[in-house]
Amino acid sequence: MIEMFLCSYFAGAATLFEDYARQNIRAKEVLFIPTAANVEEYRDYVDEAKEAFAKMGFEVQILDISKASEAEAKAKIGAARVLYVSGGNTFYLLRELKKKDLAGLIADRVRSGELVYVGESAGAMIVAPSVDYAAMMDDASGSELVSAQTGLDLVKFYPVVHYGEEPFVQSAAEILKIYGGKLNLAPINNTEAIAVHGDKFEILGR
Repeated sequence: MIEMFLCSYFAGAATLFEDYARQNIRAKEVLFIPTAANVEEYRDYVDEAKEAFAKMGFEVQILDISKASEAEAKAKIGAARVLYVSGGNTFYLLRELKKKDLAGLIADRVRSGELVYVGESAGAMIVAPSVDYAAMMDDASGSELVSAQTGLDLVKFYPVVHYGEEPFVQSAAEILKIYGGKLNLAPINNTEAIAVHGDKFEILGR
């Protein structure tokens, strides 16, 4: 059964994750993918997420998809029990995953119930069927080169991260205005999260 924890800001939702993990995660190791932040100027949230996992007693193994070989990345993702995917640029993240044929591997392992998926911001938005809507928040230039608009398609809704939070107040509002009548949007702020169990989901912290 699919098990996922999706949030806007992991450090802000850490107490929610601690409760979620107590009920749904037995492993105490997390494979930590910071890749989406590579193209961002502000990256403090990556270190904050590492610290939050460490405080909860998780052993953190870093895997930067852009630097690892395809074989190494596949081996580590294939062996992981818990996968964390950080925030940053949604389209860059998908490009890097698809360059090394990792998107399908992640999706298959999550669907089988072998891998618990934890996604922050961009890492949360890529699980949707498509990430076209994320172009309101992130630079999508070059994404058409590898069909980056297609997401992991693990859920039938579309997370809208950082809802009501600076500096994304306007972009999140635009997503709701433009796509609200077309897509099943699930907006969350920086202290909320979405827990996915199979084909059901609930918003935590609201």
